[in-house]
Amino acid sequence: MADEPAETLPEAGPAPPPAGKRDHLLRIASDPRGDPEVFRLVVQQAGTDDEILRALARNPATPDEVLVYVAMVGSQAALAELAAQTPRIRANPAIGQAILRDPHLDPGVRAGITGLLKEVGAAPEAPAAAPAAFGRENLLKIALNPQADPAALNIVARETGADEEVFLALVRNARAPDDTLVYIGLVGPPGVLKELVAQTARLQANASIANAILENPDADDGLRVKVRAALEGLGAEASKKPVPLFNLIKGMSTGQRLALAMKGNKDARMILVKDPNEMVALEVVYSPRITETEVLAIAQMRDVNENVLRAISGSKLYRGNKPIIWALLNNPKTPTGVAMGLGLGNLSEKELELLVKNRNISGTLQRAARAALDKKRARGGGGGRGH
Repeated sequence: MADEPAETLPEAGPAPPPAGKRDHLLRIASDPRGDPEVFRLVVQQAGTDDEILRALARNPATPDEVLVYVAMVGSQAALAELAAQTPRIRANPAIGQAILRDPHLDPGVRAGITGLLKEVGAAPEAPAAAPAAFGRENLLKIALNPQADPAALNIVARETGADEEVFLALVRNARAPDDTLVYIGLVGPPGVLKELVAQTARLQANASIANAILENPDADDGLRVKVRAALEGLGAEASKKPVPLFNLIKGMSTGQRLALAMKGNKDARMILVKDPNEMVALEVVYSPRITETEVLAIAQMRDVNENVLRAISGSKLYRGNKPIIWALLNNPKTPTGVAMGLGLGNLSEKELELLVKNRNISGTLQRAARAALDKKRARGGGGGRGH
């Protein structure tokens, strides 16, 4: 029988998320209509942030394996929140067993959970093998298994983040499905790409893999030459028709799109910033590879989630960028409250006049611009510098 992929979550201790991103993660963690897969991604990025973990503990939509993880890394306050979820513990005693593993657990909470587990016929202590379901070792074991189910390998690629050793094992596994190799081609680091390029037969059997490598900003000139040579081996027709990046992205899981938003190229970011999943779209803004030119283009977009514009306006990196601020002020998709805080008093008379005349923005912002203009004229500030 093929190995079944276990639900896996990272080990405790990652750094807390940046302030703007943290607020976004907290909103998702508190949403009772949230997507279970997204909750798994939230807990991966939340680290040990107590407020986020407590929100996940309270949320009826949080998957059981995430609650087990919260029990393993959460504060005493988070464990108390979790212990109050008695219907969830009755349905899955593993949650209660994970709570009891904390050596510092409040005695009252411990007694309550122990009694609850006895009521449902579950042992207070989890089986010794239970913690092994967490961490990367199980993922690596599946990736190295030459008999693994291709569907399991696809899940490993989705869950592994950017682990180079797991990526290499997947690339070398003959049973890894093409979708998995396409994803690795898009986000893999240089060492993994080199191994993938060596799989000439796989590249020629599915040009999407080769085209994914060409879209990866970490692919150097030497790798690109080899990939194009592999495509040329397919004939002129195939080499002239690269698979559109949009099509490569379309079949990806939420987790894979998140990784691509963080590590992909400009074209990938411009597609993913409009992703219907808000978390994916916001990951584009937080990508270390995004440039101010891209942010300016996004600030002008009217078909992005308003929280993307909110994240840009709240970033200290861009508050001093006058073209970006001007784009946000003129974008009707920018929330009015956000636009009002972008420094109308710093605009020139000419810029304020343009805002007053801009019928696409809210009436509230127009009136605020008029008030700022009148105030500037009353002070004789007509020569104010513009953006």
